[in-house]
Amino acid sequence: MNVERLEDFTLLLFIYMACVDGSLHPNEREAILEKMNELFPDQSFQEAIHTCEQQYNAMGFQRAEILLAENAPRFSDIPAEQKNKIYAGLFDIINSDGKVSEQETKNLPILKGWIF
Repeated sequence: MNVERLEDFTLLLFIYMACVDGSLHPNEREAILEKMNELFPDQSFQEAIHTCEQQYNAMGFQRAEILLAENAPRFSDIPAEQKNKIYAGLFDIINSDGKVSEQETKNLPILKGWIF
């Protein structure tokens, strides 16, 4: 999976967070699409979400976590405002299905560390 661009990294991060409880709820998928369109308005993510979800499922949770952790330092120089928007997007995604799982709560500080 290619995470060369911030858009790719962010999409994988959002998919990872949404799937950490074992499934990707339709409301989470919609929240991801909404957040990606807000963060990167000049691009379309409808197909990219589907592709990223397939790639995530093929690689599995642990490989996705390694891929994110290895690539996070490459995006350390993005503006703080953008980092805050990405982090806020994580909250919107985990709350979009109406429940926040224990696993989502445990992973949020890890993802914060990757973003900041």
